[in-house]
Amino acid sequence: MDGGEGSYDGFSIPEKLRSNENATYTCDARTNEVTFTAISTQDPANTVIAEIGTDGKFIQSQWTYTGEFL
Repeated sequence: MDGGEGSYDGFSIPEKLRSNENATYTCDARTNEVTFTAISTQDPANTVIAEIGTDGKFIQSQWTYTGEFL
């Protein structure tokens, strides 16, 4: 949709979406990509990390799973 013109500078997860009964969600926004991390509320050793590129698509090779998700 080109809203950020290919840049994630200044992006943050809205407060209401930062946690739910499943996980706590954080993001690290950089100019060319944003990394999302989900940490399980049941077991913090279980995480999923995904990166999104400037085209707004997930970078398939950049998914990381820890804990029981392996």
